[in-house]
Amino acid sequence: MFEASIRTLAGEFRGARCLRDVAQYWQFRCTVPGPALGAASDFVRQRHQENGVEARVIPYPADDRTEWLGRSRLPLAWFPRSARLSAVGPDGDAERICDYADEPLCLASNSTGTPIGGVTAPLVVVPGADREEGYAGLNVEGRIILVDRPAMNVDALARQRGVVGVISDCVAPAWLAQYPPVRVAADAPDLTMWSILSGRRAAAGLWGFNLTPRQGAYLRRLLAANGGDLRVHAVVDARLAEGTAEVVEAVLPGTDRADEEIWVLAHSSEPGARDNASGCCVGIELARVLAHLTATGRLAPLRRTVRLLNGVEVDGFLPYLHQRQADLGRVVAGLCLDGLGMDSALAGGSLLAFRAPETDASFVDGLVRHLCATVAAMPAEVFGGDPYELFAWDTAPYWGNDAFLARGFFDVPTPQLSCWPDRYYHSAQDTTAQMSVGALTRAATIAGVYLHVLATAGPTEAGEIARLAAYDWKHRIIDALTQPETRRSAGAVVPLARHLGYQATDAIAQVRRLAPEDPGLRERTTQLAADLRGFAQREGEAAAGWWSASGDPAVPPALDPVSADAWPVTAVACPGDAPVDGRVFRRRVWHRPDEAGLSPAGRDRLAALRAESGKVDRAWHWLNGRRTVVEVWERLQAGGTVSAAVLQAYLEALEAEGLVGQGPR
Repeated sequence: MFEASIRTLAGEFRGARCLRDVAQYWQFRCTVPGPALGAASDFVRQRHQENGVEARVIPYPADDRTEWLGRSRLPLAWFPRSARLSAVGPDGDAERICDYADEPLCLASNSTGTPIGGVTAPLVVVPGADREEGYAGLNVEGRIILVDRPAMNVDALARQRGVVGVISDCVAPAWLAQYPPVRVAADAPDLTMWSILSGRRAAAGLWGFNLTPRQGAYLRRLLAANGGDLRVHAVVDARLAEGTAEVVEAVLPGTDRADEEIWVLAHSSEPGARDNASGCCVGIELARVLAHLTATGRLAPLRRTVRLLNGVEVDGFLPYLHQRQADLGRVVAGLCLDGLGMDSALAGGSLLAFRAPETDASFVDGLVRHLCATVAAMPAEVFGGDPYELFAWDTAPYWGNDAFLARGFFDVPTPQLSCWPDRYYHSAQDTTAQMSVGALTRAATIAGVYLHVLATAGPTEAGEIARLAAYDWKHRIIDALTQPETRRSAGAVVPLARHLGYQATDAIAQVRRLAPEDPGLRERTTQLAADLRGFAQREGEAAAGWWSASGDPAVPPALDPVSADAWPVTAVACPGDAPVDGRVFRRRVWHRPDEAGLSPAGRDRLAALRAESGKVDRAWHWLNGRRTVVEVWERLQAGGTVSAAVLQAYLEALEAEGLVGQGPR
């Protein structure tokens, strides 16, 4: 399926030209709102217009004052000009350690300036500078600290203690521990990691330098050679001020369903060739390819409008979303492009298709999985690369990033394509040198066919996509039920299977947005969802029974099997504690406010409900304006049950606080 479209699109995609765009975009080294981001945005707009694609740049205030979607603010814009760090010897001579002119990423983004002529201060090593105990017994006020943590993780504590500057020779962000392998100095001794400081107006001034492991080791040797008494001199010409953060919008108009849209998000704010010059530049070339192929009749015309957006990662898109909140119901799907075209032999990793979050299962995941598998099975020559080049790919759980649109508040199913892991992630060594035309073209082809399929789909195509979603969910159910941790909790197998069945139901039902007026599609997807629930139930019972009968004392007995016919799938078929409640609640705000944002009565009421059922807050993420109270209750029964009475009271308490409202999206 889709092989003809894959060949057509891959044949038109110009991978070498796209890679040249990536190389040019990389030169902007844009990291945060400021002049570099503005230049990169103008470049993207210009390239779209050169290709005959309608595009514009929309500026939004980067002022740490204007609020979007309730309480989100863009930081101040950053205006860096120059920076240099030197070690000062006993004789007063200064030896250069790093210079912004040589490598812009050596200066932490959002660094503020030093006094004219710079600042010279003692260097103090602070191990574990991201923790209070790291400063025990150390006087760091008015000093420059050398740390082995990312500057961004040291930021707040350093400001509180009057540190004037931070020097870091760390090569891995702290959160990378959750997604191994964790990069170490030996992996890339000349790697300068990108880091970022606070861009908020209330923060005290602070600057930071990022050193390579080699530079950091040299500075530490100098410190040791001087008996732990070494001064460093820093000159930084940079400032934070009110400015703008741009969103680039390019549009491929649809035809008979032009008011429905498919969105492509690629953030323009990170400094690497893959992350994320590749995402922005693949969007440029895909827009040209789709416009050309549909205009010449080689691909069917786009029925839905395709809108390509570039902005600062996550936060930069919020002003645009704020202004278009009323239109989100017409955005049937999205796609996030973030870090593509990796030559796996040089940088490691593979292309990953990140799925929808658990609370917002999506029909598009099955389509992406099928396209990846189809492209991987085709000869490399189709994609213009090395005929011996391997194409590694896989699916992965929800990541976040610009795919946050997949969350229920926005309700735009948005898978993400990214290469991961990447040896040179978030560093000055993320360049086109570790990219390949073949890998870039394969990823772009998957993205392009995905967009074309969704932009042209009618009831028949929607039915095929639903079948792909069902196939995907059968794989997921089997995978989940055969994991070792599942075997160790045989008593939870049936509830887990039932929970997966509910997610599969959500994914299948969501495909109806491609043809909401078609009764045949509704009937077919209803039956398909029921079949999937039955499949999940049967597989769960079989797994639990098998493991319980295995004689393994480590395996607890299974729960009594529950017939699929007894599942509470409608308000009139709810056994026991299930609420007979068909109301639909939707969130009015993106994030659930903290306690300070509630009325005293609301705080007391919610505290009492949490005391009765501590897991009731899980309901918040299941509110997408489409599920009834019954359906929310069903999905809360795995991972700790929540009573019907508590759930209903919780939703009513949120409604009283103005956080949720009744009625479908």
